[in-house]
Order: sequence, then C-alpha cells, then structure tokens
Amino acid sequence: MALKEEISTWVKTYTKDLLSYTISKVEQKEIAEDLVQETFLSAYQSFENYQGKSNVKTWLFSILKHKIADHYR
Repeated sequence: MALKEEISTWVKTYTKDLLSYTISKVEQKEIAEDLVQETFLSAYQSFENYQGKSNVKTWLFSILKHKIADHYR
C-alpha cells in the first residue's frame, strides 16, 4: 500500500479516538484538532521509523501524547 493511502486509512480509522482523548486532555476542541492533525503529520514524516513492533494506534497515541506534553510546555 502506498504511504499516502496508508496514512489516509489511519486518519479515517483513528481520528475519532485520538480526538476524543485529546479533548479530554486540553478541553479546547480547536487545539485538540490541531494536535491530532500534527500527530498525523509527524507520523507521515517519520513513517520510515515505524517498525511495526507495536500496533499503529499505539504508535499514533505515543506521538499524540508527546504533542500534548509539548503543548503544555
């Protein structure tokens, strides 16, 4: 599967879960949406680092948690 298609599938599959989690952490929908978008952008940019050792959802949540932490710094 091509990279763009794979990322597109991830967006369709995981956005709702990532967004729900993020809203519970930052309490502002617009900021949560931005953080989720940044998560997918980071996943796209570092796709070659994803080794498949963990579930894609786990990897995305790991990226997201770092984005949330950075937001509060």
